[in-house]
Amino acid sequence: MSDTKVLGFELKGYSTNPQQPVVVGEIAHHFLSICLPTAPAINLYIQNHAPTSPLTGEMIVSASDKFELGSNGIAVMVAICQDEGMLGCLGRAAKTKNAGNVGNDDQGHTREFATWQAGLDALAECLFKRKTSN
Repeated sequence: MSDTKVLGFELKGYSTNPQQPVVVGEIAHHFLSICLPTAPAINLYIQNHAPTSPLTGEMIVSASDKFELGSNGIAVMVAICQDEGMLGCLGRAAKTKNAGNVGNDDQGHTREFATWQAGLDALAECLFKRKTSN
């Protein structure tokens, strides 16, 4: 797939995995097909996909609202967090409170946050900068 846009966000270069836009797109579209992008619905989604996740729907909606990402932005945030570290449960994402692995890369760069909310805010800011016109 050569298209790296997902629901109005350009994901080219977000990850070293060239397939990430495809995976994130599939997750985001699935998310939107089964639930509304509201805090209670996100909480249920997280509970069903990663019951030990430290993330909450309220955190994700709060981060999205700060940068006016809308419903599609919420879906992309959830999808990135799920793809990068199973909603904050696995790998470097879990160790750094950086559920979207913003700034973490295969060259050893690591960005750690004091709170999960701060990590989600960084993801929302990153997506805001990647918002496309369509």
